[in-house]
Amino acid sequence: MTQNALSDPWTEPSPDYRVEDYPDLDRKCLFCTTTGVEIVRVKGADTDKFLQGQATCDIAAVNIDQAGRGAICTPQGRMISNFDIYRTGPDEIRLLLPQGMAEPTLTHLKKYAVFYKTELSLETGQRIAAVFGEGADQQITQLAGDANEHSAREIHRGRAIRIATDHWLLVIDPDAAIDLWRSISEHVIPAGDNLWRLNKIRAGLGDVVPQTREEFIPQMLNLQHIGAISFRKGCYTGQEIVARMQYLGKLKRRMYRLSINATAPPEPGTELLDSPGGRPVGNVVIAATAGENRIELLAVLTNEAATGGTVAIGETSLPFEVLAMPYDDDFDRAE
Repeated sequence: MTQNALSDPWTEPSPDYRVEDYPDLDRKCLFCTTTGVEIVRVKGADTDKFLQGQATCDIAAVNIDQAGRGAICTPQGRMISNFDIYRTGPDEIRLLLPQGMAEPTLTHLKKYAVFYKTELSLETGQRIAAVFGEGADQQITQLAGDANEHSAREIHRGRAIRIATDHWLLVIDPDAAIDLWRSISEHVIPAGDNLWRLNKIRAGLGDVVPQTREEFIPQMLNLQHIGAISFRKGCYTGQEIVARMQYLGKLKRRMYRLSINATAPPEPGTELLDSPGGRPVGNVVIAATAGENRIELLAVLTNEAATGGTVAIGETSLPFEVLAMPYDDDFDRAE
């Protein structure tokens, strides 16, 4: 299949290439349409004030050119969801959430929104894609028609949101989606969700999904190292727990990137044991195929388990290798 074989990647099935089909994956610019992202719209005169009291990130830092990321927590500091966030107007913000997480996020936020001049809703109908891999930043710069370093840019009646180096999410008006594809198709290779998940894993970007809702505090997913927690802003729901962990506590488990030998990726939330049939030491966050009989995953593990070299799923023992993430140096400086 050539790069131009698809006329409409949102309606035609994209090839879910195996990683072994692209031995030089890191030197490819890939394009993946996805239904794995949901959008929540928050709009109204009190939008910023409302979200500032709910999100871990500093809403004041989110402007028309700068996207961000954050989380919504319970009063006990457990994550209901995490998201990428961008602004579409002075009183209007969008949250990009993993599939299945918009409804619980809306349910939680609406309990507090009744005290503010703001409206929350699920936004549907937009076309969503990811552009990632070597040269993705350059491709978005060409689409946006500028050379700035902004992490939120206007493109083809939509927005491009930078979630990591050479990794963007595109939210496009459906009437403009085909024009966008025609403008970029000669420069990217269409791929499926597996390679998109693998790229997120290698960037150290984990998500709360329905199976792990209220399972983790933000630091367990390393959110303090990807700009998703502000320790200088005012109070927000769960802030006391999150701040106490940062300044007074000792984090006993966090997210690691692992490589295991297996034929199929384990599902998010899968319990990891210290030995076959043994005691729980963590959970899978996200996993993807990374080669023949090889899986890469992000998992929240106890620090002790991460040094053990072996975990188990049920009665199956799984030797693992701990792999690097872009922000590993931040952990070294924090210790």
